[in-house]
Amino acid sequence: MKKLIMYSIFIFLSVPYFIGNNVSVCSNINKINMQEKTKNEIALKDELYNVINNLNKTYLETNKEIFYTKWDGYEMYVINEGERDIIKVEESFRLKTIETGINNIDLIGILSNEYYLNIIDFKKTLKDPINLGYLFTRHEVGKSLLSILSERYFLNCFDEDINQDPSRYMSEKDYINYHKARIHIVNENKAIYKNLDAEVSLEKNFDVIYFLFVKENDKWLLDGIEICPKDKEEEFDIKLIGEPRPIKYYEAEEYDFPE
Repeated sequence: MKKLIMYSIFIFLSVPYFIGNNVSVCSNINKINMQEKTKNEIALKDELYNVINNLNKTYLETNKEIFYTKWDGYEMYVINEGERDIIKVEESFRLKTIETGINNIDLIGILSNEYYLNIIDFKKTLKDPINLGYLFTRHEVGKSLLSILSERYFLNCFDEDINQDPSRYMSEKDYINYHKARIHIVNENKAIYKNLDAEVSLEKNFDVIYFLFVKENDKWLLDGIEICPKDKEEEFDIKLIGEPRPIKYYEAEEYDFPE
């Protein structure tokens, strides 16, 4: 009887220790899991940035920076005597550029098969496909979609008055991290890259552009583009990402100001 009492006391006194120890173990496991998740997300964002950067270069090469505005019609950017200039686009050149671009192997290789077929089907419904940007987006923004990544001059473009903002001089490392901050991992096979129309097109509505990526056969591919008004960003975030991930001002750590 005495032994039973002593054993009961031992168990009673040991319970808090075991509970506390288990809580500590669980806490450490959760911490390790979070660190592993963060490490995996960083690696995925590095991988995705390279994919988006490649998409940006391929899009620039195939679309030739051809754009349409209702006030000036079809134009394109060119380098004239070392300066960036705008010229009118010949109809035959524009249409040939679209046809060549839509059949470009490098461009096709960055798109999911379903998305590419949707682009082709959409093109068949149009009397005039406008440009590659319009075929990609089916949206007014696409008619003047110049790039996928933001050019330095338009970084942190949340309103019309950005002339005094120093963001264009951020370091190359910050410039890359600027875009990585807009990449959101949904799961290991799905991710979203967000941007603003004012940073990649001639539109200044500050609409939010969602570039949808999927991983197929161990390769990240563009699977679609969705665009929403700024006041619908949270709603679209929840639908596409699963939680609100608003585009925020990116404060650079280093700047390379001209001397």
